[in-house]
Amino acid sequence: MGDTVVVQVRVLDRAGDSIPGAPIVLTSLTPDTIGIDSARQAVFVVAAPASGVSHGSITARSGDILSNPFRITVPAP
Repeated sequence: MGDTVVVQVRVLDRAGDSIPGAPIVLTSLTPDTIGIDSARQAVFVVAAPASGVSHGSITARSGDILSNPFRITVPAP
């Protein structure tokens, strides 16, 4: 496992107000590159490519609400 970053995710209602305590599940769309630590809502590099820069995408879900995919880029150390 490589570098780990805790992400801040908020669930918003139709008025745009945050819903505290809403359960959130993160999913990696590129599990060969970016992994998920669900207990900490963190993403981590699974395997760095030869270029040293890791790219991946994740989504966040709370109940029936699914985010658009967002891109994660981790530069080489």
